[in-house]
Amino acid sequence: MRADLLALTPEAVAALANLGLVKRALKELEQGKGPEISEDANGVVTGAFPDGVTARLPPGVALRDAPCTCGAATVCRHRVALALAYPAWAGTGGEGAAEAEPVADTGAWSPGEVDDETLRQRLGRRMFERAAALRRTGVTVTIRRPAAGDPAATAELPTCTVRFLVPGDLAWARCDCAAQQDCEHVALAVWAFRAADAQDPAVPRRLVEVAVDGPVTEGGGDALAAAVGLAAEILLDGVVHARPSLAPAFALCREGLRRAGQTWPFTLLEDLEEELAAWQARSARFDAARCAALPAELAARQRAASGGGELPAAFVLGQGEALETRLDHLRLVSLGARVQADGRDREAEILLADPDTAAVLVLRKRWTFPAGTEPPSAPELGGRRVASGATLAGLAGGQAVTRVARRRANRLLVLGDARGGLTSVLPQAGAWDALPAPLRVTRLEELAATWEARPPRLLRPRVLAEDVHVLAVAEVAWIASLPGTQSLRAGLLDADGETIVLHKPWRAVAPRALDALAAALSGTWGPVRCISGEIRRHLGGFEIAPLALACDRLVVPDLETGAFEAPRLATVPERPDPPVESAAAEALSLLEEAVHQGLRHLAPGYPGRLDTTARRLDGVGLHHAATHLRTLETALRAARSDEAGWPAAANAWNGAAIWLQLLREGV
Repeated sequence: MRADLLALTPEAVAALANLGLVKRALKELEQGKGPEISEDANGVVTGAFPDGVTARLPPGVALRDAPCTCGAATVCRHRVALALAYPAWAGTGGEGAAEAEPVADTGAWSPGEVDDETLRQRLGRRMFERAAALRRTGVTVTIRRPAAGDPAATAELPTCTVRFLVPGDLAWARCDCAAQQDCEHVALAVWAFRAADAQDPAVPRRLVEVAVDGPVTEGGGDALAAAVGLAAEILLDGVVHARPSLAPAFALCREGLRRAGQTWPFTLLEDLEEELAAWQARSARFDAARCAALPAELAARQRAASGGGELPAAFVLGQGEALETRLDHLRLVSLGARVQADGRDREAEILLADPDTAAVLVLRKRWTFPAGTEPPSAPELGGRRVASGATLAGLAGGQAVTRVARRRANRLLVLGDARGGLTSVLPQAGAWDALPAPLRVTRLEELAATWEARPPRLLRPRVLAEDVHVLAVAEVAWIASLPGTQSLRAGLLDADGETIVLHKPWRAVAPRALDALAAALSGTWGPVRCISGEIRRHLGGFEIAPLALACDRLVVPDLETGAFEAPRLATVPERPDPPVESAAAEALSLLEEAVHQGLRHLAPGYPGRLDTTARRLDGVGLHHAATHLRTLETALRAARSDEAGWPAAANAWNGAAIWLQLLREGV
């Protein structure tokens, strides 16, 4: 018997083919329309189907490369049905079946056990050499060992994710790059597990750096230094006084970072330039807090890349992260959508989960409406096209299968149009139960443990929607309206009875969103099973900004158009933040003001305000934060007396901003 076929699950076959083929094959098997199976002495499994088609599964041959007389160029239903039918046939002592080799223990096997000679024979000389070349440049990989909820060993590379679906057999290794199987990423994944095994084979999840022969330049090199210098210039002059002629400087720095392969500083400069453009256009897209965080993050990454820290410089700088990766045969489950208004522009974001990798991708679509017309509200945008064959409402409430997807480094998804490769969309009713952890959260305690194990946000990969999760709701404890801030709050309980607060403010672009949300939470469409949204820490607990709710149907509040009656809610006043959070927020606000006005253009009383806030921080026990503010105060006073002191003032601002960002992340 074939141990590899016995180890295959329907989920593993779906990863190699697609969910539609698996569902069709399982249905036909239940109806008795399966193949007549035989196995020869060489382990070749043959299936003869009622329609006259014959499929064969030779050992060591990928499912897509197995021969089938139907002539399909890709994985067909015959190969899928044969793989799914084999375990039952073997279990009944099928005619010609040999005694099975024992299936490897998925909890004990590691891809690191595969030697280089086996890799070379499997992948071929060309692919193996491509992998070796990538290893010489340095690649950071996060490995996840098999677990009860996900029996596949997984390696998360900068550009893709490799899953080993069958222990000990590389023929069943699946990559989500365009090649899908037998690519250079499989070798990198094996080497990553080998490095993790050498450190501690028992750790379930670990970040490793694959055998770097040519390490990243200490401190990030000249390209990163130039980018930090440009951010310091903006910090000193301020967003208000930033000159329009900075565009060539941004382009030059980005090109240097691109050549150096430093993807995260590259995207940081992109975001900073976008914020400056938004301010100059007086756009609602300008976010003062986000704009202030960008120079601090750039400085933090340069400091961390200087060596001596726990994180590899390649990880901190995004070395090896492709700016864009083409994907093949992607199945995505929608987690809902949100719509933003910016003058006469409307921008929709659809959040899509990849069940195989637990990654959340973001699809954006922007519309500009001419003067003299009334820009539509979010529900009115629901019928507009966002991708080939998909409307905003259809994709936001459905699941998609596509062969024309490209994923940018920040997990922004681009769906193109290509001959023979369209995007198909099917409805769903919140089919989120099969999503893996930590994407799907059952217990907030487990989410907290996952967050505590990850690096600080300032040094993590710069991906969109990294904190979007699906929360399994045990009970809706309470719902209330806050008229002062025109928002809705609700208390949700997890499986342990722990509370997470749902919070959503009213927005003119989605006028019925709060009513739809209140109706769903009140049981209008059945009990709430799950809620998707962005989760953050707040006031010592958790808060979620909802995107969609899984009841008897999927409810996307921003896009709801049907008739429903909004329930009457109790009204409660907004509670002030506790002293610690309030003092930290005041300090961050001061630093944001400095970026906006520019350190050189701050009012004469600004250093005194820093001292006042520092004393308040001391009063609530935040002594390190207070020290950083006083260092900035001293540096500003010195710079006003001596022009040569301005770089030191910018450095002091970076130190204070980094510390306060870390503090805010912890509370």
